[in-house]
Amino acid sequence: MPFRSFLLRENFAFNIAAQAIVLIAVIQIFVQRGSLPEPILLFAASLFSIFVWLLPVDNVRRANRYMLIQGVIASLASIQEFLFVYLFFVLSMQAMLHYNIRPGLLWNGLLLTLALLANFLFHSEGDLTPGPRALMVTVAFILACVLSAGFARVRRDRDEIHRLMTQLAETNALLHESKREAKNLAAVQERNRLARDLNHSLGHKLTVAIVQLEGAVLQLDKDPGRVAASLKIVNDQLKQGLTELRHIAKQV
Repeated sequence: MPFRSFLLRENFAFNIAAQAIVLIAVIQIFVQRGSLPEPILLFAASLFSIFVWLLPVDNVRRANRYMLIQGVIASLASIQEFLFVYLFFVLSMQAMLHYNIRPGLLWNGLLLTLALLANFLFHSEGDLTPGPRALMVTVAFILACVLSAGFARVRRDRDEIHRLMTQLAETNALLHESKREAKNLAAVQERNRLARDLNHSLGHKLTVAIVQLEGAVLQLDKDPGRVAASLKIVNDQLKQGLTELRHIAKQV
């Protein structure tokens, strides 16, 4: 979203600082000349400030286009009034904050070249000769790069820590979920084991008891002695089954 940068605290602070730098340039021109810059220059400065707020943080191509437009505005404004070279300082910090180190330095090289061209080609007069002015501009660019690069690194480190903390929280949640699933799986496996034990042990004994009872019924009138033996087997099987059932119940 174009206004996403407006919602980020770091970018908000930088944007306010950028507006202050633009305002300082206008005030300094007013102090030196006793009048405000020409309306077209004020419009250019205002347009530049708007692009500072609208610079997208999640679309590199659009950000490059915005930076190019701002660079053109800064170049034209500084050609007309050299104090608008301050706009290049804003762009220098903006490049280091928005891009990684290498593309940020490339942008700074381009911006410094434009600022020096405006200095040497269009502002040979003045209290300072182009040489000292160029030195001051270069030093200002270096300071802007160093400060904004340091701030950007701190912000990236903080974002990386936040990302790692988020991953850690997600991993911890997955771990708890895995432990819960493991407990559920263990409970299911235990129930299955008990079911197998009941089926293999108690089921077998009950089957034997049923078979013996059926045989005893058939032999009741023919062979009472055999019936008594069958009933004893049934009694033993039922007792063993009851003992195993109690043992399994204690495990549940």
